[in-house]
Amino acid sequence: MSPDTTEEKRNTAYVAAGIAHPRIVLLNQTLNRAGYPIFSATAPSVGVRVDRRIGPHTRVGATGQAYLWGSGISQTGRATTLQGGYGLLTVGYEFRPLSALPALRITPRVGAGAGLLQLRISGVASSVTEALLSPESSSGSTIRRRSLLVSAGGTVEYHLFRNTAAHLRLGLEGGYLAAPSSTAWGIDGRTSSPGPDAGLGGPFVHLVIGRSW
Repeated sequence: MSPDTTEEKRNTAYVAAGIAHPRIVLLNQTLNRAGYPIFSATAPSVGVRVDRRIGPHTRVGATGQAYLWGSGISQTGRATTLQGGYGLLTVGYEFRPLSALPALRITPRVGAGAGLLQLRISGVASSVTEALLSPESSSGSTIRRRSLLVSAGGTVEYHLFRNTAAHLRLGLEGGYLAAPSSTAWGIDGRTSSPGPDAGLGGPFVHLVIGRSW
C-alpha cells in the first residue's frame, strides 16, 4: 500500500458560503416600529479560512465571515442597509472516524475573536431611537455595535485528489457563535447609546472547499 501523503500537507486555504441565524429579532422590532423594513433572521454569509497543521492532528488557523443582508427602503423613502462580519482565531483536532474511508476527516473546532454589526440609515442622529426617527439627510447615519465572540463547532470533510498537487477538501461546517460581551451602540463614531439587544451570535452552517499544500 502506498503511503498516505495527505499527512504531509500542512496548510489549507478555504472559501466558505452558507447561512447564519444572528440575533436581530429585537433590532427588527425597533425597525418595524419606526416604519423601516425588517431584515431576514437568516442571513447568507461568505468567508475564508486558513489552517495550518501542527503535529499529527492539531490545526490552528484564522477565519472571517461577512453577512449579506442587503438594503431596504421605508415607506418614506429612507434607505436602511444592514451589514455584519467577524474574524476568529481557531484551533481544532482533526481525526479519521472510519478506517474504511481514509479520505474522510472530522475536525471539532473552537475559536475566539470579534465581530461588528452595522446599520446604515438616511438621517443624522445622536441616539439609536433618534436615528430611526430623524428627518432625511443626504449624509446619513451609521449605527455600530461590536462584540467579543467565541465559537464551537466542527467540520466534516472529504479529501479529493489526495496524492496529487491538486489536493482539495470538500466539506460541511456547522456550529454556534456566542457573544459573551458587546459594546453599546455607537452613532457615527460618537458617544455610545443604548439600543436593541442585537448581535452576530447564533448557529451557522457553511459549505467549504479548500486546497491543501
